[in-house]
Amino acid sequence: LGSVVRAGEMLASLEPAEFDMRVQQAEAQLEQARAALGLPPGQDESTLDRLHVPTVLQQRVLWDEARANWERAEGLGRDLVIPAEEMQQRKALLDVAAARYESARHSVDEAVALLRVRQAELAMARQAKANAVVRAPFDGIVEQRYVAPGVYLQVGQPVVLLVKMDPLRFRAGVPEREASRLASGQSLQVMVEGEQQPLAAKITRMSPA
Repeated sequence: LGSVVRAGEMLASLEPAEFDMRVQQAEAQLEQARAALGLPPGQDESTLDRLHVPTVLQQRVLWDEARANWERAEGLGRDLVIPAEEMQQRKALLDVAAARYESARHSVDEAVALLRVRQAELAMARQAKANAVVRAPFDGIVEQRYVAPGVYLQVGQPVVLLVKMDPLRFRAGVPEREASRLASGQSLQVMVEGEQQPLAAKITRMSPA
């Protein structure tokens, strides 16, 4: 009570262990998503060449191999060197390889979307960690403290009452007969008990009531 604090100074902090673990978990999940795409540290996913992702390259090689086998079988089939049944098998393998290649390309798009989800989760975990520290929004003096170390806080529960001393604000009512003589921006003097000289002030707001 009575402590003078500056803007940005820490007033209170929640136990950080749980927030630290959430950040670490989100970082690990993000690295897992990056590894699935073969992204090295520091590379942005927007620069990723989807056709050169390891899983896509693997399926592309298998597709090329199946296509080459089919083309050879097609040439041999015209000369009746291999039976029609074997040609059908190689054509089926070609179709399967093409489908797997296309599926691998779609899987990359899905992995990129998952990566962005992990990035958002990490950002939220870091934001929650930052929000766990209550800082003074302005220079002031602590008038009241509502919590003590070790207590459990509910959402919206006050922590401290901080009073801003500069500038001083004075609120008062005036008789109706005097109200018409006042206007926003008007200068006036305020007499405070205990002060020898009046305080110079200016009207900033006027209630319509």
